[in-house]
Amino acid sequence: MAFSLIGLYYAIEQGFTGKQVQRVHMLLGQQKNKWPILPLLSKPYSLTVSDVLKEKPGGNRDDMLQEWMRDVWVCWEHQHTWVRDISQTLLR
Repeated sequence: MAFSLIGLYYAIEQGFTGKQVQRVHMLLGQQKNKWPILPLLSKPYSLTVSDVLKEKPGGNRDDMLQEWMRDVWVCWEHQHTWVRDISQTLLR
């Protein structure tokens, strides 16, 4: 979950592309970190990956993917401080 939230942070708050987030994940995978067990969500998702996949490939699906990413990020709001803090130290 930590990798996913870190990826969302870079995509949503830092404007990274999918390729750039993939690179972040590759760099994180090379490090030996003991990731914490993050408390579960405080609220359910409004959208799921199934909602994204219902859209035909193209602009609508891309928009739905962005909306889904934002929804997941908002649902994990209780971990934003941790994600921001860890993201500032991991890739230095």
